[in-house]
Amino acid sequence: MILDKFLNPNSHTIALAEDSPTQGRGLKSILEKEGFNVLWFRDGQEALEHIKSMDQPPSIIISDVVMPRMDGFELVRNLKSHEATKNIPTILLTALSDPIEVINGLKAGADNFLVKPSSPEQILKQVFYLINQSNLGDYDDYQARVVLEVNFSGQVHQITAHKMQIVNLIFSLIDSSSASAQKLSDLLFRQQQLEEDRRTLFNNLQHVLGSMDDGIIVVDPSGQAVYSNSSAQAIMGEVGAEGLLASLPEGEGEIRFTLQDGSPLVLDVKHSTVLWDGVQCRMSVLRDVTELVILRDQLKTQAVTDALTGLYNRRGFTEAASIVLKQAKEACKPVSMIYMDLDGFKNVNDTLGHHAGDQLLEEMAQAMRESFRSQDLLGRIGGDEFACFLLHQEGLNPEELIHRLEARLTARHNAISVSYGISHDQPGGSKTLEEMMIEADRAMYQHKEGKKASRMGAYA
Repeated sequence: MILDKFLNPNSHTIALAEDSPTQGRGLKSILEKEGFNVLWFRDGQEALEHIKSMDQPPSIIISDVVMPRMDGFELVRNLKSHEATKNIPTILLTALSDPIEVINGLKAGADNFLVKPSSPEQILKQVFYLINQSNLGDYDDYQARVVLEVNFSGQVHQITAHKMQIVNLIFSLIDSSSASAQKLSDLLFRQQQLEEDRRTLFNNLQHVLGSMDDGIIVVDPSGQAVYSNSSAQAIMGEVGAEGLLASLPEGEGEIRFTLQDGSPLVLDVKHSTVLWDGVQCRMSVLRDVTELVILRDQLKTQAVTDALTGLYNRRGFTEAASIVLKQAKEACKPVSMIYMDLDGFKNVNDTLGHHAGDQLLEEMAQAMRESFRSQDLLGRIGGDEFACFLLHQEGLNPEELIHRLEARLTARHNAISVSYGISHDQPGGSKTLEEMMIEADRAMYQHKEGKKASRMGAYA
């Protein structure tokens, strides 16, 4: 608590005219904590009427300038024009940066000024100063009047004021300048701190982004890269900046590249929208998933591939053949399903062993690759049974391809032959893949049985 030998705050009442609830509560709290009795009024008219009716007038009046019904200037003029209230020290809450408010305040007869906002120390200092002045003696005895002419914005203002009003104004200006200088110093210090924090945050962010394995690219609306981290720069060094930017998909997904050494590069791309220098840009996160995709493709291939021969297994063959059959029906083209079985395969397994049997199956698969076209679907259906699905072209004869296969296989093994069956579906046909497989399988067994009957007839 501020103490003064001339003053006990509990014995003084301060009238406060302030229409702002926030500022009013703040000023009232500061003064009451110091021990003053505070009467708070919401406008100048209310304050004037109450003060005039008081038997014991307040020690000081503090008034805001801008208020409803009656502003602070009018309130001070009214107080200074009445004998009972003219000697009550008055403080105007104003912005000393506005000269017109200062001039009008002096003309009205204000004794001092407080800058808004002011610290509690500044407010109490001014209050104690004015009360102490009034306690020095008769208020009129030491207040000689002076006449000032002030030229502002081309207009001459004539001000009649007490010398102490001018002195108080000077002190207020000094306090205000000191407070402003301190605030400016505090702001500059805070700005330096914020700048240091910004640099630290920027460096940390750069370090985090630079250490990420994922590439990050920010692209502006014109398609130019405005930022890329070290991982993204490494990717652009491999595939070229223009090539990478041109390959980025509109949506999320994978993009594939073949590097100069022939190795693959697969990137998983995800996008988001960010503000970059106040402009909405697209941020792309690039993750190298090459190893994962290679493994995924291998597993996918293994799921539909016969491990021994490298042909489609039954599942892979039926899935691929279903797609080709659908395309053939849409294009009105004929297709053929061929089923094949190795004659004498069991005898090879029984006499030469399973290794020889496996070798024979591998040779059968190789002979099929050499005999059929690259676009034909080849599969090992199970055991020694194989299948081929053909989409016809002009001049294609499936049986010629089978004879070519038998010739290649017989050249390797004289004792081995092939039984086969064929199912055809003409343009506009309605056969399903399952129906064609059943039909070709039956035809194959009929062919095999026919060959057995022929051999038995030859022995008879």
